[in-house]
Amino acid sequence: GSGMGCSPYNGTSILHGKLHWLEADLRSNICEIDESEWTRRHSTYEETADDCLRYGQALGAYAVTALSSGLAASESDTLTYNSATIAFNTNVLTEEELAKLDQAKEVKEAAETYGNTATQTTLLVKLYGFESVYQAKAIVTRSTLSEQKNMTLKVLALTRDVAVVFAPYEMFSNEGLALKAASEYGVTFIASCSEANNGYIPSDYAFAMESCYEVQVTRWAQGTAGTLVEKYTEILNQLKSTW
Repeated sequence: GSGMGCSPYNGTSILHGKLHWLEADLRSNICEIDESEWTRRHSTYEETADDCLRYGQALGAYAVTALSSGLAASESDTLTYNSATIAFNTNVLTEEELAKLDQAKEVKEAAETYGNTATQTTLLVKLYGFESVYQAKAIVTRSTLSEQKNMTLKVLALTRDVAVVFAPYEMFSNEGLALKAASEYGVTFIASCSEANNGYIPSDYAFAMESCYEVQVTRWAQGTAGTLVEKYTEILNQLKSTW
């Protein structure tokens, strides 16, 4: 994924400044989409799968080329792999949210009929006191969650000193930096939204903020992000010990 336009506490935004020029170049030259058209598609959720595929492939190829010169060659043709499936607590509805479930369903229906930013939808959001249409939609989604849900965590060792973490969710920069610091590998890459997409898992810092979009829509309980760092660290360092 390439969510470089994310909020300041989101993991991908740490690259935004350095890669902004590349992002615009890829949009125009690789994806054959000018900036105004890309902005329109993104704001209306109209990016096509082909747009994203070409953009992702081009950005990935650039990253591999740029990084390969700085990585030592593997001493083995065999890649080493480790994983674990763990149950995490979900962000079940509070009593206050449960009381507004019918209103949230009404907002969601309006958004699906008229659009997220349509006047009909916006009026309902304000009338029922939701912070955003996304919060209302998330309440409907979260109403179907069980208290826990399994998530499979995977890591791959490319060399004795280089590993990749496959995160089936969007990791925030706080946790990404903490995980890299705790890893016994010299270089630890983190690939968010890999294998599956469990959405945003905000840091405790984000949960403490007011009107945080990612907190409004997350399906996971507060504290999950920190627990994931601990679990990934265990899996990484266990893998390191077996090399």
